[in-house]
Amino acid sequence: MPLPLLLLLLLLLLLLLLQLILLLQQLLLQLLLVVLVLLLLLHMIMLLLQLLLPLPPVSLPLPLLAVLLLLLAVLLLLLLLLLLLLLLLLLLLLLLLLLLLLLLLLLLQLLLLLLLLLLLLLLLLLLLLLLLLLLLLLLLLLLLLLILLLLLLQLLLLLLLLLLLLLLLLLLLLLLLLLLLLLLLLLLLLLLLLLLLIIIIIMIIILLLLLLLLLLPLLLLLLLLLLLLLLQLILLLQQLLLLLLLVMLVLLLLLLLLLIMLLLQLLLPLPPVSLQLPLLPVSLLLLLLLLLLLLLPLLLLLLLLLLLLLLLLLLLLLLLLLLLLLLLLLPLLLLLLLLLLLLLLLLLLLLLLLLLLLLLLLLLLPLLLLLLLLLLLLLLLLLLLLLLLTTTTTTTTTTTTTTTTTTTPPTTTTATTATTATTTATTATTTTATTATTATTATTAATTATTAATAATAAAAATAAATATTTTTTTTNNNNNNNNNNDNNNTAAATAATAATAATATAAATASTAAYTTTTTTTTTATAGGAGTATTLLLLLLLLLIMLLLQLLLPLPPVSLPLSLLPVSPLLLLLLLLLLLLLLLLLLLLLLLLLLLLLLLLLVLLLLLLLLLLLLLLLLLLLPLLLLLLLLLLLLLLLLLLLLLLLLLLLLLLLLLLLLLLLLLLLLLLLLLLLLLLLLQLLLLLLLLLLLLLLLLLLLLQLLLLLLLLLLLLLLLLLLLIIIILLIIIIIILLLLLLLLPLLLLLLLLLLLILLQLILLLQQLLLLLLLVVLVMLLHCYCYYYYS
Repeated sequence: MPLPLLLLLLLLLLLLLLQLILLLQQLLLQLLLVVLVLLLLLHMIMLLLQLLLPLPPVSLPLPLLAVLLLLLAVLLLLLLLLLLLLLLLLLLLLLLLLLLLLLLLLLLQLLLLLLLLLLLLLLLLLLLLLLLLLLLLLLLLLLLLLILLLLLLQLLLLLLLLLLLLLLLLLLLLLLLLLLLLLLLLLLLLLLLLLLLIIIIIMIIILLLLLLLLLLPLLLLLLLLLLLLLLQLILLLQQLLLLLLLVMLVLLLLLLLLLIMLLLQLLLPLPPVSLQLPLLPVSLLLLLLLLLLLLLPLLLLLLLLLLLLLLLLLLLLLLLLLLLLLLLLLPLLLLLLLLLLLLLLLLLLLLLLLLLLLLLLLLLLPLLLLLLLLLLLLLLLLLLLLLLLTTTTTTTTTTTTTTTTTTTPPTTTTATTATTATTTATTATTTTATTATTATTATTAATTATTAATAATAAAAATAAATATTTTTTTTNNNNNNNNNNDNNNTAAATAATAATAATATAAATASTAAYTTTTTTTTTATAGGAGTATTLLLLLLLLLIMLLLQLLLPLPPVSLPLSLLPVSPLLLLLLLLLLLLLLLLLLLLLLLLLLLLLLLLLVLLLLLLLLLLLLLLLLLLLPLLLLLLLLLLLLLLLLLLLLLLLLLLLLLLLLLLLLLLLLLLLLLLLLLLLLLLLLQLLLLLLLLLLLLLLLLLLLLQLLLLLLLLLLLLLLLLLLLIIIILLIIIIIILLLLLLLLPLLLLLLLLLLLILLQLILLLQQLLLLLLLVVLVMLLHCYCYYYYS
């Protein structure tokens, strides 16, 4: 409160005190007059009694009357002094109460200044939020421009990929033609090789026949030499038998000599002869030598027999090999012919397979082109969907902002502040809820807004009724306690009732304006959202029709989910998350509206409290103690209201922070959507590249298969050539062996004849030795006999 008003209040209070003092003086004078009148009445009564009744005259003495009058005057002065003291005490109490009131008014001014500062801070925060929202809108526009640029780039890339596909198809056709030419050349080469093989086989047969004609005389010579060897062996056996007979004779003679010598020694006691001792060992040595000489030719004969047997076996084996070769060459030739025929059949089958592959490729080329065109159509439809979604969200934001700015009805000053706060909150909600294209969320928001408005009005009415009842109860209590102040209490009740009615009227006006603005904004958002959802549903129906046509035209297996809609599932999830976040934003905005309504109610309560304070100040003149108690209660209420205001401000700040966080989350989700779109585009490009790579790989595989076929054919040709060369080499080696074997056999037979001659010479030498031994033995025998 300003100072002049405070001074006026003080002067009024002083005037009231002076009036009270004058009233007290008048009351004292009236009391004195009453006392005098009573004394006169007593005196008159006493005189009348004395006159009427025959009583003895009683007379009061004059000094007693004077004493009584003095006592009455002293008592009156004492009463006046006590009254003055009481007035001074009342003045001091009033001064103290004035000081307390001044302090309370100063505190109230400070609190109001704090409230104004808090309101200014809230306005600044709302302005900052609006700036942030504008920045977010600019960012969204930039992101949309970037998306459009990316879409144009993707279209250009798709056109380039189509051109590359056409070039690849042309290259495929050229490669197939070249491969056909190569196969024809390979067939010609195979035919030439078959002719060469047939000629070589005929030549080999002729050479074998010539070799057989050449080998016949050599075989006859071999047979003659074998006969000679047999004759020589027979002679050797005869000589060996003679040698054995001679050896047996020599042994018998030796035994006889030994017996004779033993008998002579037993019968005749003759002296030992000097020739006995050396002759015995010499004879034994001679016997051993003879035996060795006999065994050597036997061993040599055995070796010769073994060699002959081996030679015979070798000849038999050679004859068998020749027969086997003659028997095997014919089936080998037949097998070679069969192999050549099989190769020809394989080549024909390969040609047929290649022709079938060419036909399949020619049939599949239009189908592949149709599939590529369908994929391109699906990509274009998805891009159109994304563009339509982005455009519908931007249009809804613009329409909601325009409608909220234009439709604001005129109300009182407090109502206008509340409506501006609500409109700013609703614009924030509409700008954050741009991505929600469904109408259901808008309708729910409208219903919640209306329910909030009705709840706010009900709460305001309830609070007003409660305040009215409390004021009426306080007035009734005051009436019961103070019967003398009925008029003042009635005036206070009337003022409280008028203040309550004014508060309810203002609360109803603010609630109606808030409900009006919220209903207008929700209807506009519902209409815009309905248009966006209708377009998206039409596009989804078109996609489903295209998928059904594809499944009917192409003989594909039935798939539960189409392949083109599979990458859209994360988009749907993100849209659901966006819807949930928008619902949270709407709930937070409703909480903000409720908090603003509570702030308005608190302001109304503060105004009511100020009115009550004024009324109580008026009542303080009469009831200071009660006023002090009420002031203390009001101070406590003000402190509680300030605490509530602080808590509400903290809640508002927290809600603003939550709104900022939700806006950041929305931005992040939008960025994620953009990233997902980019990833989808990259995936589509990668799929196209993979298709191209698969086509290239198929081309490479075809080329590799053809090269493998060529390599296999070349390997077969090389194997045939190697087999032919090996056969020729083997045949030449066999021919050489057939030519050299008879010569080797002749050499062996000659060596055997030489060995037989040597053996015969040894036998003759042995016979001579045996004869010498016999002569020596006869000489010994004669000597012993004649001695």
